[in-house]
This record gives sequence, C-alpha cells and structure tokens, in this order.
Amino acid sequence: MHTKSHHQSNSGTCVFRGEAGDCLTAELWGSLHGLKLAWDLGFRKVILEVDSSDAVELMKQPTPATHEDRCLIEEIKGMLAREWCVEIQLISRWANEAADQLAEAGLYAMPGFQVLSLADEGLHRVLMRDAG
Repeated sequence: MHTKSHHQSNSGTCVFRGEAGDCLTAELWGSLHGLKLAWDLGFRKVILEVDSSDAVELMKQPTPATHEDRCLIEEIKGMLAREWCVEIQLISRWANEAADQLAEAGLYAMPGFQVLSLADEGLHRVLMRDAG
C-alpha cells in the first residue's frame, strides 16, 4: 500500500509505502511520518494536507475504542499536541497532481519511509505547481 501524503524540502521529497493495509491506514501512516519529519526538521508552523475526510475526522475527533488503527491515531494526536501550530487541511484528491506522481513512485519504492531526490524535473515542476 502506498500513500499520497508527501513532504517537500530542499533535501528531497518523502513518500511512505507500507506492506499492507487500506488507503485510510496508508493516509494515517503518511500523516504521522510527515508530522515527525516536520518536527525533526524544526518546522513549528505546518500545514498538513490530507485527501481523506475519514483521516481528518479521526485526527480531530475522539478515537473510537475499537478502531483498528487506534494506536496509530493516538500517536498522530500526540504529535499534534506538541508545542507547535499544525493546521490540518482536507484537500481534493483530484487537485493534487504531485500526490499522484508520488503515489506512483511509491509503487516502486522499498517498503517504509523513503526520501526521493528532486532530480526528476517533471516531479519538481508538479510540486511547485501544486504548492503555488
């Protein structure tokens, strides 16, 4: 499973690919890894763009006690509770062309969290257009 969550910095673009799970689980894992990366890089004002309304709801509402991703959701909430400003934005799945390209790249990546080079000019252009 791959996720469309991504982060761009001067060092590259990140993509997360897990071994198994559904799209919601992948979106949650991508969000957690993106938050951890932003924190570790010292960013304290972050916009987390998510294209799953279910994922946004799980991050903002009380976690159902029986949810299969409960531990993952609680870890995300722990990250959100840190001393920083994180704005969670629901974005259109269709408006995020960069995410589609990153998801495709994730199909060929090793499982886990990967940093991809921005040497691919096509991907770099798409990221800049989406960010604009």
